[in-house]
Amino acid sequence: MKRSLTTAESGTPVDPNERMPLLRAVGRAVVRMLPRNEILFRVARKIVDRHNADNDFDMRTNGELWLSKMMLPDSSIVFDVGANQGEWTSVANAINPRARIHCFEPSAGTFRMLERNVSLPNVVLNEFALGEREEESTLWLYAEGAGSNALYHRVGTIGEQQSTERVRVRRLDDYCIEGAIDTIDFLKIDVEGHELSVFRGAERMFRESRIRAVQFEYNDTYIDARTQLKDIWQFISDLTGDYAFYKIYPRELRHIPRYSQRYETFRYSNWAILRRDVADSRGLSS
Repeated sequence: MKRSLTTAESGTPVDPNERMPLLRAVGRAVVRMLPRNEILFRVARKIVDRHNADNDFDMRTNGELWLSKMMLPDSSIVFDVGANQGEWTSVANAINPRARIHCFEPSAGTFRMLERNVSLPNVVLNEFALGEREEESTLWLYAEGAGSNALYHRVGTIGEQQSTERVRVRRLDDYCIEGAIDTIDFLKIDVEGHELSVFRGAERMFRESRIRAVQFEYNDTYIDARTQLKDIWQFISDLTGDYAFYKIYPRELRHIPRYSQRYETFRYSNWAILRRDVADSRGLSS
C-alpha cells in the first residue's frame, strides 16, 4: 500500500508521486535563478560526482580498497591486469599474502619498476598485455611508468602522448589453460579503455563461470577505444546469466539490475561484476 500524506488545510490524502512534478518545476525555477558562475559550476559538479561515486581516483576513498578488503581475504588466485608499478598488487598482498597474484604489464620500462616494487614469491610477473587476440600492438606512452599509458592513441586530452612502443598481447583464456588455472577468484582490470578486449579474451572463463569476481574501471578512455559500458554489459549478459553488475561506491556495492544510458557518462568510476552465488554469500542483491 502506498503511504499517503495529508494536506494541512483539508486533511485530504496526497499521493507522494503527485508532488514530484511540482518539486521538479520548483527545482527548475531555482536553477534558472542561479547565475552562470564557473566556481558555482565546479562546486555543483563535485557534489554530483560525489553523489554518483564518480571522479574519485583515490582507492582509499572511492570504494576500491573497501571492496578489496571484502573480497581478497578468501581469494586464492588473483589477477592484476594493468599492474603498472604494482600499487594495487602491493595492497592486495598486504590484505592476503597467501594469494597467488598474477600481474600483467606490457611496457618494458614500467615492468622494470614493477619488478623492483613487488618482487615477492607469491607474485607472478608477466611482461605482456591481455586482450582478445594474440598479437603485437602499439602502446602509446605519456611517460615511463604513467598509469595513463594506453593501447589507444588519445586525442583531445590535457596532456599529449610522447612516444610509442611495441608490446605483446595475449588472451586470458590461453594463459589460464597453459597455467592450469581453473578459477580466478578476483580479476582486477585497469587498462585505459582496453577493458572490453580483456573481457573478450576471457570468453571461455566467463562462459563457464570460472571467474568469481571482477573489478574494472570505466572512464573517458573508452571514447578513444570506441567502447561503451553497454558493450561490456552486453558481452557478459550474452554469455551467461550467472553474473550481476554493481557500481562501486565508497562503502557499498550498488546493484544495477539492468543497463541504462544514464551510466554512459565517460566519467571515472569503478564497477564490479560478481558471480551471483558469490554475491548471495555476502548478502548482496543479485
